[in-house]
Amino acid sequence: MNISLTVITKKSLMDKTKTIKRVISAVIATVNPEIIRVFPNIFMKTALEVIKVYPTATI
Repeated sequence: MNISLTVITKKSLMDKTKTIKRVISAVIATVNPEIIRVFPNIFMKTALEVIKVYPTATI
């Protein structure tokens, strides 16, 4: 595999990762908007643990 193909593949994977994270953030913001206010980065370890315990907002 040449270097330019590796760079293109890496960039493509990074772009896909960003897109997937945006979609996940949008879903979490819809289902549990408090999480977004408390944790600006929902992919942090602490935020992920809270989401596991409280997957949806309680009414």
